[in-house]
Amino acid sequence: MLDPTAATNILKRVYGPRLPRLLPDTVPLMKHIDMRQEPVEGADFRVPFTYQRNETGGYHAEGAAISGFGAGEDIGNEAEDVWVITPTRYDAAAEVTEEAIGRMRSNRGSFARPLAKEMKGVMSTYREIKEESLWGTGWGDLARVDQATPSGSTTVTMDDDIPTGDRGQGVRNLRPGMYVEFWSAQGTAGVRRSTTGVRKISSISKASSNVVLASVTSTDVVNNDFVFRARSRKTDSAVVSHAPMGIQGHLDSESLWTTYQGITRTTYTQADAQIFEEANNALRPIDRDLMQIAVDSVDDEANAEFNGVDIIFFNRATRRSWVKKLEEFIRFQPLSQDKAGQPARLMYHGGARAIPMEVARKCPLEKIYGLTSKSFHWLWERKFGWLDQDGQILHKRQGYANWLAEAMELGNLFCEAPYQNFVIADVDYTLS
Repeated sequence: MLDPTAATNILKRVYGPRLPRLLPDTVPLMKHIDMRQEPVEGADFRVPFTYQRNETGGYHAEGAAISGFGAGEDIGNEAEDVWVITPTRYDAAAEVTEEAIGRMRSNRGSFARPLAKEMKGVMSTYREIKEESLWGTGWGDLARVDQATPSGSTTVTMDDDIPTGDRGQGVRNLRPGMYVEFWSAQGTAGVRRSTTGVRKISSISKASSNVVLASVTSTDVVNNDFVFRARSRKTDSAVVSHAPMGIQGHLDSESLWTTYQGITRTTYTQADAQIFEEANNALRPIDRDLMQIAVDSVDDEANAEFNGVDIIFFNRATRRSWVKKLEEFIRFQPLSQDKAGQPARLMYHGGARAIPMEVARKCPLEKIYGLTSKSFHWLWERKFGWLDQDGQILHKRQGYANWLAEAMELGNLFCEAPYQNFVIADVDYTLS
């Protein structure tokens, strides 16, 4: 009897009409960031800013000297400096063989047409890496090792988001197929553990925060090492990251970046975000009073251009804790008043306005970010897209029967007013 198992080699396969992508790739933060093209002067963007008022002015007696002309006084001026933002380069490529194109010309003969599938995948991966970098430290680190690789083992345990002082990111930024490097330091001149090349991730266990590498030796990974995407970390002593500056780097107070956007952070208070953290890094319950203090601290610095926090971001776990512990203060608002059936949006009501609260997958678990969205801009020299200098996106690879498409972006995330944003750190995101 000829059954389906025995007839495998003679039966024709017919595939469904679509290829579902089982991969998240949304970037909610990008909806709130101004995309602005700026000319590059030399190797960077330069944006002037005012950090000190002209303090000439005051109340005086009749007949007294005008402000600026009194004894020991000078006519004042506003003081200015300039932000310096260096564009970063993101690139990717898609390649298929001539044979694959020939064998997969119809949707009935394959899941998807190969070129379209691969190019779509490049765009999806770009959005995922964009989300990682936007919420990153600016150094490009993706995770931190919690347990060194035992001799003869290929398994490495990553530091999860737990209250241990220096918190890692678990495995949230790591995926099978990635090529990574291990370094002894995050943002200072460190040592690359392996001098023989990068390491490929074979598999990941989210439950245990374990990563299995395709190959590794006992000297390739050391406890507390930082994990970087292959070739994303600069190797010279200048320690300049190839990655764009992320939210964690922008909304900092000199712990990650003392030199920031071309200036020394200690020189200008405007370069520091409004940060609320515990001295001992102990996790604390979500507190509505603290949230209000944070909102008010930004409002105190608001002006006609920056009128306070207009979006609050947290991780999904932190949102669950917020909803559970502060139910009496929770308010929901339809996303669209004119469309029935629209999901409700979580809002924070703490004053004259309601502030939307949104989830970002890559937002650190123990932090809540209050952003003045007008203060952030993605400055781009070149938008992400396919290279087509000769009018063609696809090019034959020299010496191969392969077709190649390459994509690139040049830009960086810029914040012109870090002090117009807040960070509540050390938040207990657990449900208790």
